[in-house]
Amino acid sequence: MTIAGLTSVAITAAGALHTCAAPATGVASCWGEGAQFRLGTGTVNVEAAPREIPDLAGVIRLSLGARHSGAVLADGQVLLWGDNTKGQLGNGTQDPAFTPQPLELTDVIELALGADHSCALRRTGEMRCWGDKRNGELGDGTNEPRLVPTRVDWPVRP
Repeated sequence: MTIAGLTSVAITAAGALHTCAAPATGVASCWGEGAQFRLGTGTVNVEAAPREIPDLAGVIRLSLGARHSGAVLADGQVLLWGDNTKGQLGNGTQDPAFTPQPLELTDVIELALGADHSCALRRTGEMRCWGDKRNGELGDGTNEPRLVPTRVDWPVRP
């Protein structure tokens, strides 16, 4: 099946009710359910076809959670948008982001988004997570939510 408007797709990701894709060069597009601003369009409208998100140029990774979304750019910058009720955007607040917003974390090579939490892997091998952690999903040894990226320390080997 061909999706109108998408050619040369290099990266794709699917969330609970939305999808995003990016070409090898150019601007990424998102579509599906727009509630909680998860598409990054600035609205909560459903998009039945891919809609370009101008802030998403030079994307090398996409990751979609249940109600929030993220991208890693070629320079290692992370952009996040959508729901933030559990602090999953890592910006120190619980306010939603209507469009992609930068995270104060550099040299990121991988991004993983869960239902209400997020994790990033940096080029140095350091991992940071933030958001909800009722089930310990942030890996910092507590059940306290984190509104900013928090270092995950790997266990000491015996």
